[in-house]
Amino acid sequence: MQRREFMKISALGVMAMANVSLFANESVKTLNLGGVNLPFVGLGTLDIRGAEGQKAIESALKLGYRLIDSAVMYGNEEIVGKAVKNSGIKRDEIIVTTKIYTNINKNGVKETLLGSLKRSGLEYFDIYMFHRHGGSRTNEAWEAAVELKKQGLCKHLAVSNFTPEEVRDVCVNFKDEKPLINQILINPFDQKISAGVAHKELGVALQSFSSFGGSGASVLGEQTLINIAKKHGKTPAQVVLIWLIQREILTIPKSMSEKRQAENLAVFDFTLDANDMNEIAKMDRGQNFYY
Repeated sequence: MQRREFMKISALGVMAMANVSLFANESVKTLNLGGVNLPFVGLGTLDIRGAEGQKAIESALKLGYRLIDSAVMYGNEEIVGKAVKNSGIKRDEIIVTTKIYTNINKNGVKETLLGSLKRSGLEYFDIYMFHRHGGSRTNEAWEAAVELKKQGLCKHLAVSNFTPEEVRDVCVNFKDEKPLINQILINPFDQKISAGVAHKELGVALQSFSSFGGSGASVLGEQTLINIAKKHGKTPAQVVLIWLIQREILTIPKSMSEKRQAENLAVFDFTLDANDMNEIAKMDRGQNFYY
């Protein structure tokens, strides 16, 4: 990676942490985007199911998590809804996401959202996300989703696994209803630097999944991260999370362990310096995980 790209990453880190207006809530750090406070650390729930899964979600909410990411294809909307209701936290203080993966068309978006609401027992979802690009039907599906938003069935629309070009198309075609978030794979092996710049220009937040590398590609054993973690008295996972946050990227690390859930929230008491950011920049393999 060229030096100017190192400097770009370092600058992003300094800018993010220096802009204190980003942190709207002292207990749950958030990114304010268009008046919406989006927690930098939310809970991912892929493969979190059943009674134990519900307990894990309830644990996260008790610890201070205020964004729960779910999806139709995860098969866990019911326990997410139950955990939210059992938490004792005001509904408007928790951001709940669900995603549509198939039937991304004019009729499918309504049918799918109504099904998600029924399963979860919730009156609305805060974020309704297109889990993938719907091809030629994306525009008609988005128009239908906008109507659902007007009806109060969801508060915000978002996308996942869209390329910057696909996000830009939605923004151009729906200037008043552009995506709030694009959820994509971002980690030190696949840093998506250009995507970060493009989305910032569009005013669309990036949210990272597989922040630690995902199955078969874990970054947490990399010596670079181990060295930086020792320097700050943190874990490699915490280093990855603050690296993303300093780039103004939202995260949704998944864990059923209360200890790890707490560790993933305990990342706002340190920052990475320019040297740390540059060392992590060298880990980028430029792999493209869009699909």
